[in-house]
Amino acid sequence: MSDASSRLPLLVRLLGVLLRPWLERIPVPTDVVERIRDLSEQARVIFVMRKANWVDVLVWRSFCRRARISEPPVIAGLMPVGPDTLPARALLFLDGPQAQQAATLIEESVGASRGGERILLLPITILWDLSPRRVERSLLEILFRPRERAGLLRRIMWVVLGARGSRIVAADPVDLAQLVQEDPDDDARLARKVRLTIRYHLAQTERAYLGPRLIPRQRLIQRALHDPSVQKVVDEVARERGVSRDLVLAEVEENLDEIAADFRWSAIRFLAFVLSRVWKRIYEGFNVDMEGLERIRDAARRGPVILVPCHKSHMDYLIISYLFKQHELIPPHIAAGDNLSFFPLGPLFRRSGAFFIRRSFLGDQTYEAALRSYIRALLRANYSIEFFIEGTRSRSGKIMPPKFGLLTMLLDAQASLQHTECQVVPIAIDYESVLEESSMVREAQGGEKQKESVGALLAARRKLRRKYGRVYVRFGEPQSLRALQADAPGVTTLEQARKVGYDILWGIQRLITVTPTALVATSLCVHHKRGIRRETLLRRIHLFQSAVERSGAHLATDVDAG
Repeated sequence: MSDASSRLPLLVRLLGVLLRPWLERIPVPTDVVERIRDLSEQARVIFVMRKANWVDVLVWRSFCRRARISEPPVIAGLMPVGPDTLPARALLFLDGPQAQQAATLIEESVGASRGGERILLLPITILWDLSPRRVERSLLEILFRPRERAGLLRRIMWVVLGARGSRIVAADPVDLAQLVQEDPDDDARLARKVRLTIRYHLAQTERAYLGPRLIPRQRLIQRALHDPSVQKVVDEVARERGVSRDLVLAEVEENLDEIAADFRWSAIRFLAFVLSRVWKRIYEGFNVDMEGLERIRDAARRGPVILVPCHKSHMDYLIISYLFKQHELIPPHIAAGDNLSFFPLGPLFRRSGAFFIRRSFLGDQTYEAALRSYIRALLRANYSIEFFIEGTRSRSGKIMPPKFGLLTMLLDAQASLQHTECQVVPIAIDYESVLEESSMVREAQGGEKQKESVGALLAARRKLRRKYGRVYVRFGEPQSLRALQADAPGVTTLEQARKVGYDILWGIQRLITVTPTALVATSLCVHHKRGIRRETLLRRIHLFQSAVERSGAHLATDVDAG
């Protein structure tokens, strides 16, 4: 079979020459290259895209050339297809004029798999913009069609204007040999099943990078307001108070308006821009568990992720959202205390995914019903949620006992959502020094906690003049919330929450990084005299360091191994 480039129309080849400077700016992801090479050693690999477009074909050819992967022939109505014409390498398209040809080749591939050959179908997608999609179409999409149906001219503009911001992504491969063993159907029916499986894998992968489609804040509030559990509480409270049902319903809606986030990608970009400059001023760098981040991406393919970090500083939630944005993950919705809803940070945090919760609402049925239904609405929409199980910041650096209120609501929500599988991820964030150390010392000595306000924010500017060392972030293994609930049998949800809560804390504890500051502080704390000799201090530091290494705990990378 001749080279695919010779089969491309002359105008397409000319377009490829004109766009080549921009095509070569599109990043070549090493993970995709490694996956293709590994799979190619195991079986024949056939690449599949959702819809044929000449610009996508040119991007793929450029990627193959730069990654030194043998370019597959382009199956786009440019080559004859008949019996026994299955190529050694192919690029198929599920939609468009080439769909019938793709169906024929997939059916031939199924037949070849029944004959003993191992064939893998690898779905490929090109993400031109990593910002999340919205449920409601923008004016541009109304006038010029949605992004996924964009035509040739718009794709050319994307290549020229946003090449460096695009991403080539590979979904999970479809192993035809495995499907053939599991399904005794005829080739045509199994081929249809294969095409549906590929579409499902593509949708999962796009959700891992782009997140779920964003629902407007008011529509999400209305979904929570019309939740059957809320309507039941409204009826009960109206009878107890002897007031009209509409009055109680208005109170629930007001509570939802007080709680609900207003997630906007523009706010995320602005916050990331500001924080990138702040971090350079105050931190010497981040030590991030990249494998853990990839595990979270894989978990996001299956459903919403519940992030549970330890809480040592106000920087915790900012760091997680920043890292997610920097590594092409959609930041989560964050359960924040209403003490942080002050102007001007409150509106910015709300637009960055924070939803605000009162510190105490015991006995307030309408507020509790509103919060429960809002959490359920977030999970039903596949939004990831971040909350601090300790409830407040630790003033000593130790892990604090868990609070069970929000965890109980999450367990109830998971139990009521039959088709949604939430994954829980414990996170440990460790600092060599925290920004709030002076206020924590003051509070430990009996001083009152300073309330968050504009004045406190302005006074904090002087803290940006010094360095606070490195930050260490480690992510645990994602675990099914439903499985954790099943492993904690109890009469009540609160009893289950106790077991699950302590399991999560144990997971966080195992991830903690022992920093140089912690080694020095521990060595000083166990000394009973007012002063200590340098030799004695160093000897104790090495003693504790050896104990940490023997226990298998995580030691900061900048601790001298000697």
